[in-house]
Amino acid sequence: MGPTATQLFKDGVRTDDSFLRGLTAAPRSVRFIRSNRGMIKYFAVPFLLNIVILSSVVFFIYTAVYDPLFSLVEGSAWYNRLFEFVLAPLLVLLLAILIVLLYSVLGSVITAPFNDFLSQRVEETMTGARFDEKLSIPAVVRDIFRVIGNVVKLLCLIVLIQLLLLFLHLIPAAGSVLYSVTGFLATSFFIGFQFFDFPLERRRYNFREKMAVAWRFKRTVTGLGSSMFLMTFIPVVGFLGLNIATVAAAMLFSERVMPALRGDRGGTP
Repeated sequence: MGPTATQLFKDGVRTDDSFLRGLTAAPRSVRFIRSNRGMIKYFAVPFLLNIVILSSVVFFIYTAVYDPLFSLVEGSAWYNRLFEFVLAPLLVLLLAILIVLLYSVLGSVITAPFNDFLSQRVEETMTGARFDEKLSIPAVVRDIFRVIGNVVKLLCLIVLIQLLLLFLHLIPAAGSVLYSVTGFLATSFFIGFQFFDFPLERRRYNFREKMAVAWRFKRTVTGLGSSMFLMTFIPVVGFLGLNIATVAAAMLFSERVMPALRGDRGGTP
């Protein structure tokens, strides 16, 4: 058994949690990268991998999901036109969420070793700490299996929460809108969580502890996940979204999360 959520944080420390700060962390991370040009070399391989991953995800969603989903509102009857007017925007949002979720999950697994190393370099630059772990074959294999384990747990949580949120449809008129908003925010939280996983894993937090830390900073984490959602659909930037979000999460962790933790398990000064 690990420490409880209250034991993870220092007494009397007010957590500086802000959705806007998480949302705007991506532009800040770009400025950070420009000021530390030595990190740009860590973007090359993930950038090429992300082109393949994102293109494949978009192709899969369009060919395997788009037509079956929109067939729900097809037809010439008047009520089909009404359904199309009401549901089409929600279906588009659902498709966008599926694209970002699949992209972030697959990208996190495939590019985990590179992004973990990038996150480490950002934290070392900002805090002056040094971590002994180097980019090696055993480390790569360990990172991939760790991320796969976390992804399985995250997907189980996402499915469970989405099933619970379906009950919002029982609310007359506003149910579908409420489901879309809460579903988007919940998905954004889990997407953002994946990028905070890197610094938390370096400190050997277990999954329950990681989730407790992320929930304590849920607005910041959700803001970062929302920025990842937006970046995915910006030309060229989308292929760098996973890397930019990794840098942004490492910066937010160093600035906001780490000072609130009790007994940091980080590297050596």
